[in-house]
Amino acid sequence: MYKEKWKYLWGHAERGCVDCSGAFVWAYRQLGETIYHGSNTIARQHVQELLPLSEAKPGMAAFKIRKPGARGYAIPKRFQAGGSAYNGDLNDYYHIGLVDEDGKHVLNAQSEKAGFTRTLISKWHAVGALSSVQYEEIPMRIMTVTSENGLPVRVRKAPSKSAAIIAKLAVGTPVIAGEERNGWREIVFGDESGYMMSRCLRNAGETE
Repeated sequence: MYKEKWKYLWGHAERGCVDCSGAFVWAYRQLGETIYHGSNTIARQHVQELLPLSEAKPGMAAFKIRKPGARGYAIPKRFQAGGSAYNGDLNDYYHIGLVDEDGKHVLNAQSEKAGFTRTLISKWHAVGALSSVQYEEIPMRIMTVTSENGLPVRVRKAPSKSAAIIAKLAVGTPVIAGEERNGWREIVFGDESGYMMSRCLRNAGETE
């Protein structure tokens, strides 16, 4: 959705056009599953436990929260005191996204102006594992950029020599790297991510 620049439209869960929880509805539908179209319901009924951002892992749901009395605060009547689903939690989980592979960003359908975007997780308030999702640990390690000629190494948008170059990193630059796949690794550097050839990375602490 992010790479294809899907549009935002409230209440929608269609290819190319979703709102924040509609993105989850569409994704679940592709796997023959269902999830409620609404971030407040997902937070209360489809997440195992709400956790602080420090415990975020790729694939978790991320939430923005308004407290009672805050500007824009609004929760469905069934979750209000006396409502059929009231459980004492009066927070308004007004926006939902998905923790990205680097654990530092959240993929989300933000607004009509921004569309489907990727934002820093520090702008969010809580995360939680989706109860119907089986999570696997994604091995990440700190590695260091290296090259035979000592020149900066290209970072590409996709794992291909024909993909666009998005950055060049100097030899010795530390990065967070994922699993090797077909000679490439996805890396995280600063607030950005991309792909680098595996032969241009070595484990941190290794000597040439």
